[in-house]
Amino acid sequence: MKKTRVGILGVTGYGGRETLRILKRHPGVEVTRVASSDASIGLSIASVFPEFRGLWDLTVEKNDPAVFMEQCDVMLLSAPNGLAQKVAPAYLEKGMKVIDYSGDFRLKNLSEYEMAYEQKHEAPAWVAKSVYGMPELYKKEIESAQLIANPGCFPTSIILGLTPFFTAGLTTDDRPQSVSITGTSGAGKKASVPLLQAEVEGTVRPYKIGKHQHTPELNQVLSDMAEKPISVTFIPELGPFARGILSTLTLRIKSDVTIDKVIDAFKEFYKKAPFVRILNKGEYPELKNVLHSNFCDIGVHVYPGNVCVVFSAIDNLLKGQAGLAVQNLNIITGQDERTGLL
Repeated sequence: MKKTRVGILGVTGYGGRETLRILKRHPGVEVTRVASSDASIGLSIASVFPEFRGLWDLTVEKNDPAVFMEQCDVMLLSAPNGLAQKVAPAYLEKGMKVIDYSGDFRLKNLSEYEMAYEQKHEAPAWVAKSVYGMPELYKKEIESAQLIANPGCFPTSIILGLTPFFTAGLTTDDRPQSVSITGTSGAGKKASVPLLQAEVEGTVRPYKIGKHQHTPELNQVLSDMAEKPISVTFIPELGPFARGILSTLTLRIKSDVTIDKVIDAFKEFYKKAPFVRILNKGEYPELKNVLHSNFCDIGVHVYPGNVCVVFSAIDNLLKGQAGLAVQNLNIITGQDERTGLL
């Protein structure tokens, strides 16, 4: 079988490292070129990530579309917000497929994008053509997509934990709540005093309250699923660990909805989703059970008064980023979506 040739931009970040780790064991992919915009240009991958000694014979380059286009079929953009919209069009205009890890192509409303990310979009025509890369919701659209906007890490855990309520008609609540705790790797690799071990050890810190850039993304996708406006009260928190997200979601359900009905609805909705695991009644997810995997574990509990609480756990660097990107890569290249991820 002919392998898909892949180029990675932003390879020296956490997302790039995890992508390399996955693709090393992927039977249908060959990583042909990698690039970065930092001081690692010219270094071997083994110099940047010593864990890859003897595994990768790649040198970090500067992004050069003319060079990458000759040797790559698909580009994976593991770059910070604001960069993909500058570099992606050169590849897209030549017919290449692109998977963007950032928030640049997720929001269809450009005004919301500008408010959330505090910058004007430089490639608005491609925003309209992008497909939101959540296979559990949009697999058919992903199959024929040229540009995939990989979902954010928080939205992945929250959207997977809420969607079946709306598609199965279990709720009329249009204001669900989410308290989501994440590890420090969610902020990326750039040095920052608030992310130092001495600053995060022994504490949990709410941050970006009322202004997190993932809020409009949550509302956009869940409104699409519910076929009516949904507004999530989203409370992000930073925990004293490196990786993982645990979202605790709360919403009101209809009076005749039992916990068994909720669990059955989730199992039915995700019956063809190989990376979503619905736990049985009385079982709840833990981060340690999803770390270093592409799984999302979901558990539910129904309280008196028709209140349902959902617990959704993922690894933010895998199901929330690199693993999900490879899942999308498999789909757009006609491979089993599980390839390289199990």
